Amino acid sequence: MFFCRSPDNFLKHYVETEFAERQGKFWQALYQQRSLI
Repeated sequence: MFFCRSPDNFLKHYVETEFAERQGKFWQALYQQRSLI
């Protein structure tokens, strides 16, 4: 984990990364469910 000079930028990056990771897992699970049908 790296730290930006500004805490705001770090927090923004962390939130965006966390959100993107959750979205990725969600779409991956959705795709797997569709492929099983």
